[in-house]
Amino acid sequence: MAAEPKIVDLQQRMDRSQVVPDAARPAEPLQFFWANEVQPVLNGQFVVKNVIQLGSLIVVFGESNSGKTFFVLDLVLAVAGGQFWRGRKVTRGLVVYIAGEGTDGIKNRVAAYQTRGLSERGIPLAIIKRAADLLHADGDMAGLLASVRAAETGSGEKCALIVVDTLARAMAGGDENSGEDMSALIANADRLRILTGAAVMLIHHCGKDASKGARGHSSLRGAVDTEICIEGQTGRRTATVTKQRDLPSGQVFGFELELQVLGHDEDGDPVTSCIVRHLDDGQAFKTRPKSKQQLLILNALESRQRDASKPLLWSIEDLTPLLKDLGVTHRNSRRAAMMGLVEGGYLESVGGCYSIKQGCT
Repeated sequence: MAAEPKIVDLQQRMDRSQVVPDAARPAEPLQFFWANEVQPVLNGQFVVKNVIQLGSLIVVFGESNSGKTFFVLDLVLAVAGGQFWRGRKVTRGLVVYIAGEGTDGIKNRVAAYQTRGLSERGIPLAIIKRAADLLHADGDMAGLLASVRAAETGSGEKCALIVVDTLARAMAGGDENSGEDMSALIANADRLRILTGAAVMLIHHCGKDASKGARGHSSLRGAVDTEICIEGQTGRRTATVTKQRDLPSGQVFGFELELQVLGHDEDGDPVTSCIVRHLDDGQAFKTRPKSKQQLLILNALESRQRDASKPLLWSIEDLTPLLKDLGVTHRNSRRAAMMGLVEGGYLESVGGCYSIKQGCT
């Protein structure tokens, strides 16, 4: 009896064709370079120099009412306006702000800056007045890309930064604690970065314990290039760079919210919003580390720095004898103590080495 013909499912055949290159369609090799041809990259592309790189993924997180969006808007206006931000150079460019938590709030926050001549400068800041679905494959990616291109055409500026306010609204219907859902959102954010060349900034909330970082699955922290933690709900607040992939971490930016009266409603009551008032970065170091180990290490390093004629830079290997003398004998404990000092804003981490944060002593 003749064998029955083998039935191959069409979808299986399509899937297989995507994995195994057809002989008639030779695969294009992925681009590579030779190690012996490498030259140092001395002039990297940035949105804000030494804080945010062009084409990077950033998360800004903090508790409710900590001033996250005010902090971000202050940075956004500097980028769109081509102004220095806290003494740091910026690359002027279009900023697309996805206002997923309602447009009246962001309208009033932008209006608060009219007192600084914002309208006269005609800055390229485009605001999308609803949340964009970055969770699903058939979500809003196509429409968002079209909006970015239209805004680039209208402004005559290349997009430098896309702000997603907030991550939770961008993954509505998903589970922040699910690795699958968070990875899907990250994949769409990466696609957005690659196709536009812009940095993508996600505004997010922290969990119940702010010291454990942004809320949700740990894959988010692993994926981002820059992580900024906003702390404080009244008076003085701080924004601390708690992670950098290639740039110095540990930078602390102090700020306060300054009330602005925008006008009055139909009942004669004032309508207000806030602008950010920068505080000297050095003022952010009001307290010493609470950890006894970290305090001992910081005191010892500050003593060495005071005896030096120029800023010192130490590797973990350089510091091992000192740390052992201070009772930090276990390798993992040494690294944890040093990273705790970085995340607390007392030290900077540069290329795997450590230095005293300027303004800390």
